[in-house]
Amino acid sequence: TEKEWRGLKGEPSLLTRQALRGMGCESLDALLAGDRYARSALLRQMIHRFKYRRMRVYEKPLAAILRRALPLFPLPSTTVLTAVPLHWTRVFLRGFNQSELLASALSRETGFPVCHMLSRRRRTGWQSHRKNRRDRADAMKGVFAVRASRAERPTHVLLVDDMLTAGGNLDGG
Repeated sequence: TEKEWRGLKGEPSLLTRQALRGMGCESLDALLAGDRYARSALLRQMIHRFKYRRMRVYEKPLAAILRRALPLFPLPSTTVLTAVPLHWTRVFLRGFNQSELLASALSRETGFPVCHMLSRRRRTGWQSHRKNRRDRADAMKGVFAVRASRAERPTHVLLVDDMLTAGGNLDGG
């Protein structure tokens, strides 16, 4: 119910550079999570409905959960938000890019601007259907390209995605 999802606060967490390197993730300085997907059946339901059933009503509460994680890793006022891009066929099927919606909602809450810095070079299929971390990582190699020139690139970027499975989207895809 609406009352239940409004009450979902999340348990934010932070993975530092050292922890990420230990997991084989080489390109991130930190990883902030609004909550653990496996911890809450309600959160899993919200993300699934938002993503696959086009229930955009979950955009604001999910962004609020992400917002609560930000104090764990204070960001400078020059930070920009960028969303993980979907392949155009996925956007066509869903009707939207859920990461872009979350980035926009988070921008409204934080004042950080959204900058569309990434493009997706090819389709990868469903990450959730892959067997393990290695399969996910292999599928994501070379998928993303930075659209901004070196001179235009901000020094602090918060990459927004709806969920983390094995980190394939985030670690240099």
